[in-house]
Amino acid sequence: MNMVKNKYFLFGLFLFLISDFVQSQVYGGFANQYFQNKYLLNPAYVGTDENGLALWMNYRSNNTDIEGKPQTFAITADMPFKNFGIGTLFSSDQSGNFSAVKFLGSMSYVVKFKRTKFLKMGLSAGYYKERLLTNNITDLSVIPSNSKIADYSNRSGMFDGNAGIVLVYNNFDIGVGLPNFKAFQGSSLDFSICNGFFSYKLESQSVNLTPIAYYQLFKQGKQVLDLGGQVELLNKLFLMGMFNTSVRGTLVGLGYNHINNFKISFYYSVSTDVAVNNFGGAFEIGVSLYPKALLAKRYAEEEDN
Repeated sequence: MNMVKNKYFLFGLFLFLISDFVQSQVYGGFANQYFQNKYLLNPAYVGTDENGLALWMNYRSNNTDIEGKPQTFAITADMPFKNFGIGTLFSSDQSGNFSAVKFLGSMSYVVKFKRTKFLKMGLSAGYYKERLLTNNITDLSVIPSNSKIADYSNRSGMFDGNAGIVLVYNNFDIGVGLPNFKAFQGSSLDFSICNGFFSYKLESQSVNLTPIAYYQLFKQGKQVLDLGGQVELLNKLFLMGMFNTSVRGTLVGLGYNHINNFKISFYYSVSTDVAVNNFGGAFEIGVSLYPKALLAKRYAEEEDN
């Protein structure tokens, strides 16, 4: 039985290092970064929500019964001040016996030209660590002390961060960023080294439509273009969709905004890539709270009573 577990561990290592499936997790990112929690997309968006302090929780997992399936969890908190914003981000990724954690502090600054025309700049810095989980390995002799696997487990964490600029011109958002400083320091994963995105909000009385394009260039030369958009109904219901060219996948989402003090979003993605689809589709949930808006609502109710 122990030998079987060890063999599964080594097979999991092989998948983690070379499979398109694991790479697709890196390419995809959280779906919520495109639509609701743009802090995940670019630090220039830190502290730009008019509702004050924003608390977001995001969770993503593959829809499969395979033990050790990829799972990602992230928490962000950010708030605006007069011409700048501050925020913090914590994330945890796990796939099989491999785990990665990240903690960042972020700051943004806004240069205003007019009320609907301004430039946002953001910078994040913090800590990132990848590690090999050996708690379910009963016979550690399967990992030679001088092997690359052992070296991977024993190495220390590294500096990480990201930077970005966003130009807002009326209903246009155009941005560029350096999303992964760790990509230049020896991480085993093929992280993106630069990105760019574009969105335009078409507004009407009851329905808003926002087309979105997102481009990524990766360390090993791969280029990915994601296309999609969001339909907003009465500022309450959101319908989202994106096509991810990296794994020929499509994601769809549904979101709800409750009086600007609580938001929740659900996403599900599927791929036509056989290697990826064998592991099942992926689902994601994002939940946000706005304490300032919640307190304002409570005080208003107390005054009415």
